[in-house]
Amino acid sequence: VEASCLSERAAVAALPVSKRLAMCRIFYDGTSDDAYSNFKPFRFAVGAVGFLKGEQFFHVAKAMLCNDLPSATQMLLTTGGPKLRSLGREVANYAQCGAGWENVDSGLLLLVCVVIKLAAVRPEQRAANARLQAELEDDGRAERLYIVEGAKDDCRCGIGIHADEPDVHERMGEWGRNQLGHACMAVARYVNARSELEARSAPASEPMGVATAQITGAHAAPTAPELTPARLCADARYERRTCGMHSSLLASVRTAVGAGATSLRTLCERLLKAMTQPNAAIVVAPPVGPPSCVATRGASPAVVVMWLLLDPLDIDSKQTTFVLRDAAAPDVLATLYKWCPHAHF
Repeated sequence: VEASCLSERAAVAALPVSKRLAMCRIFYDGTSDDAYSNFKPFRFAVGAVGFLKGEQFFHVAKAMLCNDLPSATQMLLTTGGPKLRSLGREVANYAQCGAGWENVDSGLLLLVCVVIKLAAVRPEQRAANARLQAELEDDGRAERLYIVEGAKDDCRCGIGIHADEPDVHERMGEWGRNQLGHACMAVARYVNARSELEARSAPASEPMGVATAQITGAHAAPTAPELTPARLCADARYERRTCGMHSSLLASVRTAVGAGATSLRTLCERLLKAMTQPNAAIVVAPPVGPPSCVATRGASPAVVVMWLLLDPLDIDSKQTTFVLRDAAAPDVLATLYKWCPHAHF
């Protein structure tokens, strides 16, 4: 896993800085993209022991490695990030037992991070952690997407540079080991492969009650049931990228959803007209279940499909852009990253 991820990072680093943005997903707690943060409250269990978030398991694993059961027990009763970190720094017997934890090359940090993400998307956790499942499926399908924890104070699990630093993509040569990012990449590809296998073996179901809008074009547009997030994610013809919604786009979608189906359909039509690609679609939908609105233009298959996922929290509202695979796909994905269409309205 480590060698493969580092090879992919080298390939991204060889690109011009202008193209790196679309090839990297940089997340961190407290930023607009924090889906993979170990501080997110995705509940899971390892055996009979339950955890409220990944950071809790991370420090418990460290304490158990060092045979410090009292600290591990206290960590199981603690959920706050600063307190967990404080307890982690005070683990007993670390000098005697912590060599594997201290040495990144041992693979122990990577293993712990992989366990955290895998445990959170086990079948019994899928309903509770549907958002994480959807994010991992998206990124697992994307080609050459390098996932990064932009942690300023951690160059082992992260890169040692904050996700919001304006020159973070220019400083790839300074990036740390990024063990959490690599774990997310490995689990994302596993989750996507598992989901595709399940999709092929399960009968397709068509959602009902979808508000649809078709913009006049030269050819018939694809029907709404074809443009569900699940089907798009399983469609090997598309390359995709996920990011947080631009604040202006998010505000428009939130207002339209609150105003009802007619307003949402009108907004989707306006968004579609702002896109430059002749064959395109806008889909507003949750991770699971039927879309709220689908607007299409042109022939099938759509060259570009934008899935807008609205969440009660702004930072968890996402834009996923699907582009048919060809030489121009990376440029289209870069252009539409955190899309701000309002200048075209």
